[in-house]
Amino acid sequence: MNLNLSIQPTRQKYEETFPGVTVYDAKDWFRLEFASKLAIGSGNSIANIGTGPGAMEYFLAEIGQFKCITSLDIVCHSKLISHPIVDYQLGDLRDTGLNINFHDVVFCMEVLEHIEEQHNAVMLSTLRKATARRLVITVPDCEPEPLWWHDKPGGHRQNFTREKMAALFPNALATIIPRYGIDWMLIVEDEKIGNSEFQVQDREQFLLALMG
Repeated sequence: MNLNLSIQPTRQKYEETFPGVTVYDAKDWFRLEFASKLAIGSGNSIANIGTGPGAMEYFLAEIGQFKCITSLDIVCHSKLISHPIVDYQLGDLRDTGLNINFHDVVFCMEVLEHIEEQHNAVMLSTLRKATARRLVITVPDCEPEPLWWHDKPGGHRQNFTREKMAALFPNALATIIPRYGIDWMLIVEDEKIGNSEFQVQDREQFLLALMG
């Protein structure tokens, strides 16, 4: 199992395709690379909910391990870097009728905080129904009020305290991913973990528990 794959070629490709565009910063690239490790050895089908500019899917497609990669977002990003083997779809995670095909690993990163809290039950139910093995979610870690609204209309609509995360993900394993300003919590649900409660570990312990 190769966990030393570098996202740098994807970063270079993105920056060559969209010169001068700064949708990803250095911490974003680190987060995408770290999270991608959670797909290695966990199956051959991947879904990413919240495509955005598409670097996550592109990187996973370039690895060459996955037979099926599905990407879903509410709109197509204007600076999307697409890959020919990725199946790009449009859909709204708030839609009770949304049906995402079964995948070994499902990613949903930087999505939930952009949607009002009242939709959490529907969103998490949809994500869990689509997940065969491992669900990977990121949310801001204890973001203070007032929330970040400056990137309207896609600003943050809810925050995630540790108590709220423990209630939403009662058996998950999590770790903190640094970012400028507010750090992010990377949360994994996987029945192999066997946690009896929400648990936060450092990144080395986290990877060892999931990949060891």
